[in-house]
Amino acid sequence: MRVLVGFGELPGGDGVVAVSDAEEAADVLDRSRGGDVLVISGPGETERSSRMARTAMARGDVGLVVLGGHRTARILVASCLLALPVARYASAPAVAALAAGRVRTRLALSSVSRLGDPAPTLRQHVRGWLPSTAFDVDITAGEVREARSVIWPVAPTDVVVWDASPERRRLTVTLEPARDPDLTLPARPQAPAWRAREWAEASWLDRTPDVVAREILAALPARPCPMCDRPATGPRCIFCGNTGGDDVTAVAPAAVAPAAVAPTGLAPAADRRKPAVTVTAGGAR
Repeated sequence: MRVLVGFGELPGGDGVVAVSDAEEAADVLDRSRGGDVLVISGPGETERSSRMARTAMARGDVGLVVLGGHRTARILVASCLLALPVARYASAPAVAALAAGRVRTRLALSSVSRLGDPAPTLRQHVRGWLPSTAFDVDITAGEVREARSVIWPVAPTDVVVWDASPERRRLTVTLEPARDPDLTLPARPQAPAWRAREWAEASWLDRTPDVVAREILAALPARPCPMCDRPATGPRCIFCGNTGGDDVTAVAPAAVAPAAVAPTGLAPAADRRKPAVTVTAGGAR
C-alpha cells in the first residue's frame, strides 16, 4: 500500500491513499496492517505531519520518503514511486533520487528579485523592473536568460506537469511543439518561493513514470537488508533503519538510461500498480 501525504494532485486509486495531514495519515496507517506501507510525503509542514504519523505508529512495516524541490518535479518523482512493487518499497529513496535526475524543470518569471538558485545577475535584477522583460530559468542547467517569449521544447514522449499563476498578461509561455500538459496542477495556496507576480513552471520526464521506475529498478542492486531482509538499495533502510547499505551515487548514469521506445502520457493513479529535486529518506525513529 502507498500513502500520499500532501499530494492532492495525485488522487488515490488501487493501493494508493491520498491524505492531507498527520491525523489522516495516522488513521490510514492504523487501518492498514499485514503488509508493508510506503509513505510518500512533500516537504515542510507535510513532512512534519508524515514523521509524526510514522513515529506514532511505532511500526517496522512503514517506510517514509520525503520529496523536496519544485512542485511539478515532486509530482513526477512521486508518480515513479507509485509504480514500485511492494517487494521494492525499501528501494524508494534510491529510485526517487535517480528519477529526479531524469526530470527537467523550467521556470518563466516576470521578476527574478527573489530567485536564488540559479542566481540571476545584477543586470537581470534591474531588467526585472521593466514591464516588457521576462525570464526563462532552466533549473536543470542552472541558467537564467531574458526572453520576450518563453518557448520550452518537449519531445512527443515527454510527460509534462504544468503549474502557473492565474494571470500571465506579460508572460507568454508555450510548449514546442504545441501540446497540452499531461497534468495541470491546481492553484497554489500560497505564493511560490520566487515571489514573481507572473510565473509558470513545468517539469517533464522522457518516459511515463511507470516505465522510468522499471528502468531504474532493473539497474539497481537489491541486496537483502541484513536486519529486516527486505530488498533494499541505499545507505539506510527506510523500514528498520539499518545503515551501511549501497551507495546510490555509485550507480552509473548509463545503467539507468531510457529505453529506445516507451509509451506516452501520465497514467491515472489507479492504473499505476532536478531539474533539481532534493530527496531525503526518513529511517526508523
